[in-house]
Amino acid sequence: MTSGEKSPSIRIRGARTHNLQNVSIDLPLGKLIVMTGVSGSGKSSLAFDTLFAEGQRRYLESVSVHTRTLLKQLPRPEVDEVSGLPPTVCVDQRVTTAPARSTLAITTDIYDYLRLLYARAGTAHCTQCSKPVESQSVDQIVERLLRLPERTKLMVLSPMVRARRGSHKDVFERISRNGFVRVRVDGELLDIADVPDLPAGKEHNVDAVIDRIIVKDGIDQRLRESVQLAVRESDGTCVVCEQIDGRWCDRFFSTKFSCPDCNLSFPAPEPRTFSFNSASGACPDCEGFGVTGLVDDSADITVFRKAPCRTCDGSRLQPFARGVTFLGESIADFTSLSVEDALARLRSWESSLPSRSPAVNSVGAGSTQELSNEAALVAAKTLPDIQRRLKCLQQAGIGYLTLNRPVRTLSGGEFQRARLAACLGTGLHGACFVLDEPTAGLHPRDTQNLLQTLFDIRDSGATVVVVEHDGLIMRAADFLVDLGPGAGVEGGRLLFAGSPADAADTCDSPTSRYLRGDISSGVLNNVGRTGHTDEHTGGQRNQGGTHLAAAVGEVSQGQLFPTEDTCPSEKLTIRNARCNNLKNLTVDIPLNKLVCVTGVSGSGKSSLIIDTLLPVVTAHLNRNRDSSLAAADADCDGVDGMELLQRVVAVDNRPLSGTRRSCIATYSKLWNDVRKIFAKCRASRARGYAAGRFSSNSGD
Repeated sequence: MTSGEKSPSIRIRGARTHNLQNVSIDLPLGKLIVMTGVSGSGKSSLAFDTLFAEGQRRYLESVSVHTRTLLKQLPRPEVDEVSGLPPTVCVDQRVTTAPARSTLAITTDIYDYLRLLYARAGTAHCTQCSKPVESQSVDQIVERLLRLPERTKLMVLSPMVRARRGSHKDVFERISRNGFVRVRVDGELLDIADVPDLPAGKEHNVDAVIDRIIVKDGIDQRLRESVQLAVRESDGTCVVCEQIDGRWCDRFFSTKFSCPDCNLSFPAPEPRTFSFNSASGACPDCEGFGVTGLVDDSADITVFRKAPCRTCDGSRLQPFARGVTFLGESIADFTSLSVEDALARLRSWESSLPSRSPAVNSVGAGSTQELSNEAALVAAKTLPDIQRRLKCLQQAGIGYLTLNRPVRTLSGGEFQRARLAACLGTGLHGACFVLDEPTAGLHPRDTQNLLQTLFDIRDSGATVVVVEHDGLIMRAADFLVDLGPGAGVEGGRLLFAGSPADAADTCDSPTSRYLRGDISSGVLNNVGRTGHTDEHTGGQRNQGGTHLAAAVGEVSQGQLFPTEDTCPSEKLTIRNARCNNLKNLTVDIPLNKLVCVTGVSGSGKSSLIIDTLLPVVTAHLNRNRDSSLAAADADCDGVDGMELLQRVVAVDNRPLSGTRRSCIATYSKLWNDVRKIFAKCRASRARGYAAGRFSSNSGD
């Protein structure tokens, strides 16, 4: 690029979404861009409702109409022009958007690599005796079949498709081309010429019928040839359907995995074998959730509460998948480790791979296990990708989380940083990542690590747009966009766009005064609420002059640091809290006080208040279940003092619930009173209009 050329940028002209007032700006590509301003100034309107919404709209234009109906689409932004926009990725804090079965390992794609590792390099074990299963020869399969009673009717099948979506026309063509005339489709026997078109969106099972045989003398050679043909067509597996009391029962055989002692055969492990989102791998009792409803008769009435699934011990997987190990460790054991412990385990595994020695010591298992050349090659290809993603999680400040932690139990900040680490691990180049306050819930000690993650994403060739109030993030930005000067109708104007240093030196806005040190971060969000706009300069003035910081400084130390009440008369007592990482914690929470729970990220703040105290108090006040059972679900002995409470309100960062027609007025119940006023009008009474007549949700 010559000195006379402009650097590539995202060109936005005439943005008017929500309170934006014809904002026009050029955002440089490949930079860390921070959008700041007082609350309600229009940051999210520009970053998410304009920039990301336009990127999503352009992407959806390239997919089919059917696919668009499956995706939640944002409204088209009100803007004159957006050019130079790369593919956009939104990384927000809405934990509720994650699937119910999703875990940290799934969100970061680590589990996909683990499934491949265990399917291709793992050692399968018998579900009954736990011995490593061995390959079963064709002769052994035939020998077992010949032991069946005389005149037993058999069908030798070759499994071609197992629980896969698609119409599978190519499979039927192959079956016909190889000379087979009958197939079994989803359990129904059909002539190959009569197979209907299968719905492509559903899972199907397709087996080629190799032969129909009745067990009797002299059938040995024919049975052997049929089994050989079946395993050849399906890469080492065959299904023998046996008629028992008028019903056909399948017996699965494999030339790769079988236990001769227990007379059990198993399918070859595949990546889907370890997926608890699929029927192929999920525990049948808990359906892949890891928990089940437990009947508890300790109360006066029989109730249900959640408990780890007894069948899979909370691993979510079927017995065969749980028994597959790599270097002596199952996939459930590995995902139960924290990110930091998993990194240490991976380093030990990787240190053994380059030598390709036939015997590799099993870490933590106390035994020696052989790795084949194929298994070592698979491990050498997958372990570096797993390790890179684990490092990204550690760098994002969430190395304390376990890989099997359900995503919906994470805080909004933890979820966003996990997705950030996933973005960094994928190595996407040239994309535009839009983030919503990634420092939310993050202890200041860990902000620097998060900032390094943002730098790494930027240095990989991406553009990072961050809506943020944190001073460290603002000062580290390559490009700062300041909106304001106030909130709502007083905001939506572009006050500054450039380097943070120039903003502090040349601009007069709440953000620039904060960067200069004139006001503190605690006051930054309140400035726009007490000030008004200078129409000539576009700056911000305070109604009482320019002495807001001084006014804050006049607050007495007694007001900022009230005298400690060492013996509060009214309090809540949480007894022996054990949720997540809490270690039998007993704590008193005084009532009628402003109580702050703090600590570094992952110290247990949310576990104590959101996951322990809130559900127990809610159950007690709502009387929808026994509070002792709620305490058991929350992993604590109980909460004392709840009789002093009358109501509990949870205020978090989840989106407001309601219908698509809901607005702030409906959610706050303001419209209830307004509708009553309109219903009392003379014209309303004359027409017989009730309050519901003035509701947008009413059919009247």
